[in-house]
Amino acid sequence: AGIMMSIESWLNVSAPQFARGRVLAVYMIVFYGAMGSGQFFLNLFPVQGFELFSLAAILLSIGLVPVALSQVRAPVLEDHPALSVRRMISISPLGLFASFAAGLGQGAVIGLLPVYAFQSGGASLVPLAMATVIYGGLLLQWPIGWLSDIFDRRTVIIAGAAITAGAALVTPLADHLMDGMIPILGGHVPLLAGLLVFGGLLFSLYSLSLAHAADFLPEGEDMVSLSSGLLMANSIGAVIGPLIAAEAFGLMDGRGLFLFCAVVTGAITVFGFYRTTQRAARPLEDQGHYIPVPRTTAFAYDLDPRADDDQMTFDFASAEEEVQGEAPETVPPVIDVDYEPVDGERAG
Repeated sequence: AGIMMSIESWLNVSAPQFARGRVLAVYMIVFYGAMGSGQFFLNLFPVQGFELFSLAAILLSIGLVPVALSQVRAPVLEDHPALSVRRMISISPLGLFASFAAGLGQGAVIGLLPVYAFQSGGASLVPLAMATVIYGGLLLQWPIGWLSDIFDRRTVIIAGAAITAGAALVTPLADHLMDGMIPILGGHVPLLAGLLVFGGLLFSLYSLSLAHAADFLPEGEDMVSLSSGLLMANSIGAVIGPLIAAEAFGLMDGRGLFLFCAVVTGAITVFGFYRTTQRAARPLEDQGHYIPVPRTTAFAYDLDPRADDDQMTFDFASAEEEVQGEAPETVPPVIDVDYEPVDGERAG
């Protein structure tokens, strides 16, 4: 967590104002791409040995070199106070609940899916299963975000959560019934295909809930504080999720993990339907744009263009000229020489 805070603070300092949204997108691709690719290092050495820990230490040390060579002044960490729970409920009950529930499922998957994969196909299946879930979350962010920009965002949350619940129930069943029928990837094609859909939708629910909550954020309130609050709710869920899912995992021979995720995402679906009866949908023209965000620390949200309304209509050309020291010419103010001050007004 400390390393992620440092990385994101450096990005905030280094990213020019006109490109912060693009920097956030590239950062998310690099972060989740590396996280998925790193899974395959598990097969390089025995997990009981010291080699994998040493490899991680070497990679971390290499990553520090560009920062150590940089001439940029070290960033000052700014405080990001989260909104109170009561305030977040008043802004978006569905956004808060979906963030927390998505954290329950995401934490359970990250903590227990490796165990399920090991039991199903041995050590070789673990990196494949984990990488598939992570890559699915990265690949499906953009099509899901596009749909949420052209439809009522609550409808997309409800549909996404419902499909996730269905995929959670079908995936282990298909893996059991079709075990070895497709002789590639160790015969676990049904499991990996299900995980791609299941993980892609599950890991998109947090960004969807944040975008939905941002649509109802009153003007003048801090977007970063709202993001920090929803991230806190998601993180609390990610801590609790593995503890509860582990009980279900043990009772149902591993398949309890998927049942737990189905219950959690089913609860989002039900609560989403309920919220549609309590408040009218935000008109599409008033919805903000969906922006995929990483589930790391609150410092990443300083890069979110929604944190500054002016960035939504930012003049990129003028901004680049200013950054390069070629600011556009300014027109001198016009002074009305015939102006007569009114009674009591000071002339000057």
